[in-house]
Amino acid sequence: MGGRNISSDITNLAEYFITSDGNNLIDRLNKAIDEGLKEQVSIEIKNL
Repeated sequence: MGGRNISSDITNLAEYFITSDGNNLIDRLNKAIDEGLKEQVSIEIKNL
């Protein structure tokens, strides 16, 4: 069954979404949205 082979380092759903450079994806998105609002600019999410 899929989804059962998850590292024991992951203790909650937010920790499941870690970027390739070790950052939390949810935290990174929140920061980008906050910065966009502060600077009054749009943000764009691209698939690399």
